[in-house]
Amino acid sequence: MLIDRNAYTFWFSFLHKNWKGVPVIAFILIHFLYIGAYTSLSVVIILVVIVTLKFFIKSYAYFKLLLLAIAISFCILFYLATPYLKLYQDNYSLFGNVEYVYSQHPLFRIDNNTSWRLIFWYRTVIETFPQNLIGIGIGTPLLPYTPNISTSDLIYDDEHVAHVIGTHNTFITVFVRFGIISILLFGMIYRSVFREYFLFNRYYLNNRNDINIFLGFIALSTVGLFNLLIETSTLSALYWISLGFVSRAITNRKNQNYDMQNM
Repeated sequence: MLIDRNAYTFWFSFLHKNWKGVPVIAFILIHFLYIGAYTSLSVVIILVVIVTLKFFIKSYAYFKLLLLAIAISFCILFYLATPYLKLYQDNYSLFGNVEYVYSQHPLFRIDNNTSWRLIFWYRTVIETFPQNLIGIGIGTPLLPYTPNISTSDLIYDDEHVAHVIGTHNTFITVFVRFGIISILLFGMIYRSVFREYFLFNRYYLNNRNDINIFLGFIALSTVGLFNLLIETSTLSALYWISLGFVSRAITNRKNQNYDMQNM
């Protein structure tokens, strides 16, 4: 992920400084060449999100419609994958027989990292529903384990891993730990951020540093969809500091009395 973030930062900064002289198609091709070399899904997702927000989606209403379509599409695909995901069950490993799941359909073999995450999300969101609505708390095992046994290829025993591992989707991890209230709070935060970004897009486009702060926070949040973020000490600090910079950008806009009448 460090390589992915460095590549993203370089090319995105380059585009922002020179975007009038560099065609968007060239930026996209550069990223796809990079993706071909490292086969990183996170780079693909970040690219699609940032390019879409920066160049194609200018309306908050259209963005909400797009977000709804993506959410519905994912839920449908996840539902269709459920009969395969539940086949993970096996006593030989803390994580289950993931290889058996991969073998059940060609789509699961395209990206094993993503398929592994889908199994994880199924186990922590679907199998434990509705008990997880109130959250399992901190210091509790995320996965069932057998004491004093190590079945995974990690250096620690199952008990240690079951207590500290995340779901590799920071928002699902927060939901599993703290329940539905935590997701509602994050929903309020992101509604405010995206609403501000789109309703005052012209202002932020004229203030390049501020729009970079918004897009940086959005990119960081996108990383959290497939990786650890809020549940880690270093990246959690980066996340909340980035959100603080977003808040400062909004405050600066309000202090300049820039409202909808200026649009």
